Amino acid sequence: MYFYKPVINKKLKKDELIKKNIYFCSQTLIKIHPHFDNVIKKILDKDKKAKILFIKDKNEILSKKLFERFKKNIPFKTDQITFLDQLSHEDYINRCGNSSVLLDPLYFGSGNSFHESMFYGTPTVTLPTNNLKSRIVFGAYKQMQITEPPVVKSIDEYVDKALEIANRDKKTMYDNKIFYSKCADKHLYENQKFILEFEKILENLYLKNI
Repeated sequence: MYFYKPVINKKLKKDELIKKNIYFCSQTLIKIHPHFDNVIKKILDKDKKAKILFIKDKNEILSKKLFERFKKNIPFKTDQITFLDQLSHEDYINRCGNSSVLLDPLYFGSGNSFHESMFYGTPTVTLPTNNLKSRIVFGAYKQMQITEPPVVKSIDEYVDKALEIANRDKKTMYDNKIFYSKCADKHLYENQKFILEFEKILENLYLKNI
């Protein structure tokens, strides 16, 4: 995926990048599979200070239905779940920046939003499956050449990794975000290598068929 680095006019300051216990699932709500409710429940059971953030849909139809589902599946915990009003593009990226950790939905994960979030380098926890739509974050981490990314193999591992990232000391949290952001600058944004490789594939296919 070829992606331009976002342009942000009002960038976050350092103290805004080191807030703890803020878990942000920044995806459109149609991606929130019922199995993901268990992820949210386990996080809230283990992190008493956790704040879970989602973004309302335009007409607040899905957000209201999802909140009702949470009340059923995560009783007594919904006061720690907030649905934010819709955000401008810049406010969205800044919200990713001042979150502690980003939560990739199950089965249908992040795409453009992950690339945008790497402006500040906030880690996204992801659980890839054999489905391509769940592997974009995993692939982007490989492109960024991150050696130990928060890529997990089970729900419990997902929860534990999210907790660990959201509760890091402020220096570790800040240093990690800066590292991820620099890796994105070097390998993720406007990377011509993959365009040239794709062109070569198309060229070879063309030559084989003439």
